[in-house]
Amino acid sequence: MQQVIERNRDVANLERTEFATHMDPRDFVKEYPVNHSDMAKICCCSEDTVRHWFVEGPTRREPREHHKVLLAYTYHAWKTRDAEPIYSREIYEKLQKSKQNKPD
Repeated sequence: MQQVIERNRDVANLERTEFATHMDPRDFVKEYPVNHSDMAKICCCSEDTVRHWFVEGPTRREPREHHKVLLAYTYHAWKTRDAEPIYSREIYEKLQKSKQNKPD
């Protein structure tokens, strides 16, 4: 029961948090240490592009605005999911399954 109370408190705190609309890749990996391949999938770009975001020197590239938006969106989605109560996820999945089994 204590875990449910703590989870609900986490969700309430998330609701009061203002989420960034842009996120730097380095900040993202501090919270979610994904590899370059996964970050490339999240950002809809090549691994080579992601690799250039993390190098120092003349070959370094800045991520474009749409990459930062995708990272912020993913961060928010994952953060919310981390705080989501298990029973809520189970109910959602049950509803999704019943929608898939419903004839059109």
